[in-house]
Amino acid sequence: MNARYVGSGTDGGHIGGDCTPGVNADHTYNLEFIEDFFRIGIKQQIMWSKRLAASDYSRPPNYSYWNGCSTGGRQGYLLAQELGSQLDGILASAPAMYWTRFQTAQMWGQLAMFELAGESPSGVIPPGKLVAVQKSAIAACDANDGVVDGIINDPRVCRFSAKANVCGRTGAPAVPNCLTEDEATAVDKVWDGPRNKHGNRIWFGLDRGSDFSVLDGPAPFPLGVTQFEWNLKDPSYAPPSTKWNTVSLAGKGLSYPEVAEAGSRNIADVTDTFGPLDAFRARGGKLMTFVGANDQFIYPRGVLNYYRQMAERYQRGNDRTGFEGVQSFYRLFHAPGVGHCGAPIFSLGTTGPWPKNGDDFAALVNWVERGIAPDQVIGKSLAPALSRPLCPYPQTAKYKGTGDINAAANWSCGGNLETAEAVCPNVLVRYKDEVDGSLDYEASAVHPSFCKRGHVAGGDDNRRSD
Repeated sequence: MNARYVGSGTDGGHIGGDCTPGVNADHTYNLEFIEDFFRIGIKQQIMWSKRLAASDYSRPPNYSYWNGCSTGGRQGYLLAQELGSQLDGILASAPAMYWTRFQTAQMWGQLAMFELAGESPSGVIPPGKLVAVQKSAIAACDANDGVVDGIINDPRVCRFSAKANVCGRTGAPAVPNCLTEDEATAVDKVWDGPRNKHGNRIWFGLDRGSDFSVLDGPAPFPLGVTQFEWNLKDPSYAPPSTKWNTVSLAGKGLSYPEVAEAGSRNIADVTDTFGPLDAFRARGGKLMTFVGANDQFIYPRGVLNYYRQMAERYQRGNDRTGFEGVQSFYRLFHAPGVGHCGAPIFSLGTTGPWPKNGDDFAALVNWVERGIAPDQVIGKSLAPALSRPLCPYPQTAKYKGTGDINAAANWSCGGNLETAEAVCPNVLVRYKDEVDGSLDYEASAVHPSFCKRGHVAGGDDNRRSD
């Protein structure tokens, strides 16, 4: 069927997925390569696509859309932030939007295993042990939302410690899938995420219940290693180099906080997509994002952090929840139990609800062209077979108390995931001051009074106020 769309694509200015050309042999940046990939190629794609379509059909397009996930999600955010006057609707899911910061953080778990696990020269924890502790975390936190369904609704409030899986502990897995004390310490570090010597959070960790094998497997994720090269402007870190393992968590020699700060100061302003949405909003554009709560590639707390910032920026005077202003043009949907771009949680082969058959894009078109804002989008899964509403953040799906828990009809959107328990432990250290900086509540759009009092300031359950 002719859907009356004109589609386009781009190679981002270069062929292949190798990012090592970003750093030259003389320890300078290949900025043409970097800028082509991050912004110029994608902007040119949009402008040329519209011109060619108008030329071929003798009139401009009625509407212009972007639809992408992962790098495509990052590209969608870049377009909303830097070419917002050219697009009517953007579907940008699982966005790789804080490129330098999350790519650097992808190495945290590998460093933790190497420095703390201690059993083998590589410090790798055997995959069977990691699958077992992943399952244990899900079992421990599954019922936090009142329903036992094999899904952690919000991993941010799961406090399960890998110490429970130490060999010989009551309830721990049997040998060979139980953990040593050192392995358990390393897994807890993976989950907690990068911190500096003061204990302040630099970025986010792998969420409990997420698959370990992509970022914390037998070898580091190649793009994470390449990011060390980019941060330090040092091509000797490029894969297949193992020089990454000379970096410590926060102690002797070159430390992770120093590598992270070098990245923030050297290149993150070029690569990280975190600007405001003023032009896109002024045009009347609509932005939708779906993010798996157990994304094993790109830590989902990054886009939640950005969404909170935008909620603060676009908050209205009569905004009861703190999010009504931003929801007028930008809606984020949190998908519990889902991996990257709707993929299963690899080691378990299961997944939670994710939009199927283009339902997410159809909801965006309906919003742009008919003015019907999506108050939910039905997500589905085959393993297990379920359907469930995905709700505009900070709402979440709530079980009505009766009926099949796998049927969407028995769930409704409500509640508020923006609790002090979920938000306050995720305030980040000052950007570009990762080594010695203090926590920057303002940049995280979190008011200290919210965290000190354990509830949202202002007396309203959902309100953020000064």
